[in-house]
Amino acid sequence: MQKSYRIRPYPPVIALILLFLMVMAFSLLLVSREANQAEAARTKSVVASALNVKIQQIIDTANENAIWDDAARVVYSDIGNQTFFWNAWGVASAEEKKFETIAVVDQAGRSLVQYRKGRALRSDLQQRFGSSFSAMINQSRTKNGPTGGIVSTVDGLMLIATAPILPTSVALDEFVPSKGTFFLVVAKPIDELALSAMARELKITDVAVSPITSQRAGIEIRNSIGSNVATLSWVSSNTGYKSLTRALPLIAIVAFIHILFALILVRRAYASVKLLENRALIDSLSKLPNRRAIRSELDKRLVYGEKVALGLIDLDGFKAINDNFGHPVGDRLIVAVAEMLADLCGKSAIVARLGGDEFAILVYGYRCVERLESITQQILARMAHPFRVDERTVVVGASIGLASASLHDFSTAELMRRSDVAMYTAKRAGKMRMCWYDEILDQRQATARTIETELRASIETEAFEMVYQPVVSASSLTLIGVEALLRWVSPTRGDIGPSEFIPVAEETGLIDRIGMIALRKVCDDALLWDNIDVSINISVAQMRNPEFAKNLALVVTETGFASDRLILDISEDYILYDPDISSKTISEIRSTGVRIAIDNYGTGRMTLPYLRKFEIDKIKVDGSLIANACNTDDGLVILNSIATVAKALGIAVSAEGIETTPQAELVKVVGCEQLQGWLFSREVSAQEISALLAQTQTLPITAKKRAA
Repeated sequence: MQKSYRIRPYPPVIALILLFLMVMAFSLLLVSREANQAEAARTKSVVASALNVKIQQIIDTANENAIWDDAARVVYSDIGNQTFFWNAWGVASAEEKKFETIAVVDQAGRSLVQYRKGRALRSDLQQRFGSSFSAMINQSRTKNGPTGGIVSTVDGLMLIATAPILPTSVALDEFVPSKGTFFLVVAKPIDELALSAMARELKITDVAVSPITSQRAGIEIRNSIGSNVATLSWVSSNTGYKSLTRALPLIAIVAFIHILFALILVRRAYASVKLLENRALIDSLSKLPNRRAIRSELDKRLVYGEKVALGLIDLDGFKAINDNFGHPVGDRLIVAVAEMLADLCGKSAIVARLGGDEFAILVYGYRCVERLESITQQILARMAHPFRVDERTVVVGASIGLASASLHDFSTAELMRRSDVAMYTAKRAGKMRMCWYDEILDQRQATARTIETELRASIETEAFEMVYQPVVSASSLTLIGVEALLRWVSPTRGDIGPSEFIPVAEETGLIDRIGMIALRKVCDDALLWDNIDVSINISVAQMRNPEFAKNLALVVTETGFASDRLILDISEDYILYDPDISSKTISEIRSTGVRIAIDNYGTGRMTLPYLRKFEIDKIKVDGSLIANACNTDDGLVILNSIATVAKALGIAVSAEGIETTPQAELVKVVGCEQLQGWLFSREVSAQEISALLAQTQTLPITAKKRAA
């Protein structure tokens, strides 16, 4: 029986209203608490900044008074000149505006001149200010500059700064003792008067040096050696709760209005959904709205110029799951995905199944673009994890295309077309990603369609060429194999790289026929070459074809090529995407006698134990890993580990992308048995490979400069 998402207006409406009020109350309390927390954090930051400003001010005061020609001359040559010290600093200490205490101390920290509140003293500053004062003197001595901080003394907290006494004139440098400078020390108490001034300045209440209680906020005060000497605390303002209290009457009125409108909307929604059911707008498998429903919803909203955002989702790898596990498993996976989408979108969006493995998400109204993007990111994050279907764990990805519109004359068909273009762009870009529509995508789409048309024509005439890059022995540099590379010349655009036309071939399903043409050409060419291996890169899309192993065996049989000389290069991603399926396919390939190699090894997440599990014959270490090994110790350790473990497992190791002699020498030392790259040869035709072999079977490949 078809499931309905009918909304009935009469079941516990009161319960819904109470739930709404509870959620609203909780939300308001949460917002108020967060406002209080934000205000507390801001106040802490402001108080800490204010303290830092006070510290910097006392440091600046010390430095301004210490860097002074007259002071340096008197301190180092006439320390008994009390008249100078009184006029320079004693009077200022009596005024207590910038400091309360000022002193001159020698290299050991002993007080030579000292004024406190205008009185001349001879007290021991180290005893008065403690060990952190000594640390401060040492810091000034080490950096030969001013330093300061907060110190806990017998008289309470003090702002203290020290600075070496130095002349500004080079001519007076002779007065400075060779064993080191004297230091000027200035200090100012953090007393109730200073705290009250800070409170007024920062607009906080009851600032005090006291322990933190449940009703007070505060920050720790640390001295120059990092010890916690006190806590500066104040009464929290709780602005969030105060604002909530003032706003409660207005909130109550707004809540009442919203509840009233909600009741009206519930009744209207009931009538609308019943109409949808009567028009059969529900997908029978997923119980979601179908393509007709989403188009009808879009038509209605676009007519009134409402802003909408549409996302189209295509499942990556769904066909392989259907082919390998059967349609019942595929159907249950569709249901699981539909439930996941509905759960993530909730009431903020409309989720529909368009058919097959395609879904749509419609978001409308204010900030619909931002909300759709947020939902899409959540979907991609969830799709990164496997689904549990019955007793099976299956992995499926998603490519998502997004588009938005808010124009009266913007049609539903155009919006869906744009989302579709963006979705296929995301799929070609590597799948498991989202892409917003842009007009430039239409140009790329047109180019892709042109390539598709020309590829189809080229398939009929087999207008593809194969070139080969030699693979040499690491020990003798002799030719022991080749890697086959596919080349295609577009009738309208000339030479096109595989990175451009292969994704189009994979998307359109042409890759299977192109791959078989390439395999047949390689086998035919290699019949003329004795005793060398031939490797060819195989697309993930080819490997996912259940008929691939059978078609491979047919090509090898019909051409008469020795299957044990053929090596298929596959990517790590294919194995890691679904290990169970890939293990079965690789076993079928190996049963034909063809060997398996992992291409670009080291760039993905494949670990060495997988090599044993899947009985890999060879790994081809990526050139980036080799370049890194030449430049860093960590890279060398990784490369050496790969080669060592692979050798222990009986797996051949080939180094790709060799461009320099040092790279070749390095990979030989770590144990790579085969080398390939521009250092030895560029890609050449089958005839050139035959010419090389015709000279002598053991002809060394001489190093060549890379083409510009």
